Amino acid sequence: MSNKEISEKDFNSLLNSLEDLTYRDFNAEDLNFSVDDCIEFFWSNPELQNPSSSIYIFFKNLLILRYASHYSLNNTVEKILDIKIDFPFMEMGNINSRHFFGIDELFIYMFYKKNKERYKTVCDIGTNVGLHSKILCSLGYEVHSYEPDINHSVIAKDFLEGFSNNTFHQKAVSNYSGKAEFTKIVNNTTGSYINDKKESYGPVDVYEVEVEDAKNLSNKFDLFKLDVEGSEVDILKSFEEQHFNNSDFIAEISTEKNRIEFWEYFSTLQVSVYSQKKSWRKVNSIDDLPTSHREGSIFISNKNQWY
Repeated sequence: MSNKEISEKDFNSLLNSLEDLTYRDFNAEDLNFSVDDCIEFFWSNPELQNPSSSIYIFFKNLLILRYASHYSLNNTVEKILDIKIDFPFMEMGNINSRHFFGIDELFIYMFYKKNKERYKTVCDIGTNVGLHSKILCSLGYEVHSYEPDINHSVIAKDFLEGFSNNTFHQKAVSNYSGKAEFTKIVNNTTGSYINDKKESYGPVDVYEVEVEDAKNLSNKFDLFKLDVEGSEVDILKSFEEQHFNNSDFIAEISTEKNRIEFWEYFSTLQVSVYSQKKSWRKVNSIDDLPTSHREGSIFISNKNQWY
């Protein structure tokens, strides 16, 4: 990722605009590091990928600042992990493009890169504006992308244009086929959801979307990535236990309620679950599972581990 030099005045203004940073000890020179080298370092140190790690927290905030600075000076991020993406700046309510380069997202992008010989077909459920799918397609995977949001689908289809290894579906995925009420959160369109899967605050836009039954996707993909804002347990429970021998899953757990439902179901199965919250070790109790995206992702596999 190229980065123009930012002035001290603009840097201080940028710091003041980032209310989510918990400290102000950075200076402009701190941004002169290789993001690719940084993520490679984390990849070789799974203990540091634990969201409670002080090193993780430090670099999480530093990366927020790095990409906020980059987009203040550039219209696009050209590459990540030496993968050409040309990801432009766009706003999605209070969320914008720099949020797609949070430290946990970068770990997942690295997983895609490190495992391109292990997997061939990927189902990206909750495609959003298409960055995960574009990275996957650029790495040579056959990708099916599912996204119900009308505006995000338009952006994603344009972003993925020209990739013959992508099939786009303007649909949600759940445990049935048919229709769903889609609640688009105006102030954070990346957090939108179907039916009653979450509670929302602030203005919303509600409309009907098509839904694909996750059962129809079983045994068709080597890897699933789920970013589905409360529907993850409905989707995962649609797969029979044997299907977890053939497919791996990267997912978030959105709420405490979902964590309980996830544990109640998976604790009865012979299926291995690994948690970023536990430094990617196997989950042995409900406390090992995250309660939201802030505590990282989970990896479900009976054949592989995160590393």
